[in-house]
Amino acid sequence: RAHAKEYFLAVGRTLYDQGDYAAAAEAFGKAVELDPEQASPYEWLALALYRAQDSAGAYATIQTGITKAQVSAETYLLLGDLSMYYLKDPATAVDVLN
Repeated sequence: RAHAKEYFLAVGRTLYDQGDYAAAAEAFGKAVELDPEQASPYEWLALALYRAQDSAGAYATIQTGITKAQVSAETYLLLGDLSMYYLKDPATAVDVLN
């Protein structure tokens, strides 16, 4: 199961680097399904969704990741960025980063 998650993360990163953000989001989504307690797949999925012009999906994904996964500082930074640029809500972004 861990190997499958790593496989989908690697596929997703390759697709992301190639600019195929929708396909990358599919791969990252499978990684999330396989290991919903790790933050990295949520972070990558949120980034791919954002780049695929799905800001609402990106924001919802990172919020879900924060409630379900063992998050890192990068997760909160990404939520702050999405709050600032998607919600256009600097106050929420500052609250997240504090």
